[in-house]
Order: sequence, then structure tokens, then C-alpha cells
Amino acid sequence: MPIPKKFDLTLPLLKIVNEGQTSMRDAAAQLARDFRLSTAEQSEMLSTGTKTRFFDRVSWARVYLRQAGLLDRRRSSLRKGQNASALSPKGSPPDQRAIIGQISLETSEPRLAI
Repeated sequence: MPIPKKFDLTLPLLKIVNEGQTSMRDAAAQLARDFRLSTAEQSEMLSTGTKTRFFDRVSWARVYLRQAGLLDRRRSSLRKGQNASALSPKGSPPDQRAIIGQISLETSEPRLAI
């Protein structure tokens, strides 16, 4: 299976965070299992040689969730009061870009984090 794109990782990452995993490494490992990535796919390095392509994409997915106001920088978790299971229509595959774009950021409750 090819390495998932950044936007394909946003909702699965949000669900993992909602379940209580806070470490980026733990979340990335869970995502790799969920997407059934091979060891070779998980260890493919960026051209810079600084980190793996998969971890880089997971990191960018986290950035997008932070920009949407769903994650905080200090800890991994959902914004208080949000529920990842409520973000997708009943059983249908979600469009992550639409979901992130539609979430209301107008609440004044504190955010939780990755």
C-alpha cells in the first residue's frame, strides 16, 4: 500500500488522539498499523535524510489539525467538547478536508493537545 497523503491521515490521527494516545510516535505507530504499511514504507526517508516520509506526513496532519483549532501544541488531544466519532456521517467514508473546514472554532473552551 502506498504511504497515505497528509489529508488522508488527519481524521485517523484525530480519532487516535480522541482515544487518549498522546505521543506522536505512538500515534504514528498506530497509524502505520491501521494503514498496514510495510517496514520499508515506514522507514523510507525524505530526501533531506532527517526523518521518514511517513512520520513527516503524520506531522503535517497534526499541523492541519492544530490550524483547524482541534489540537493544542502542549498535549495531544481534541479540543474540549469535540468528539471524533461525530465528525463523519453514519458509516460513510469522511472527506477530511470538508470536515476540518466545517468544524466551528467559535467556542471559548480551552483546547487540549499533541
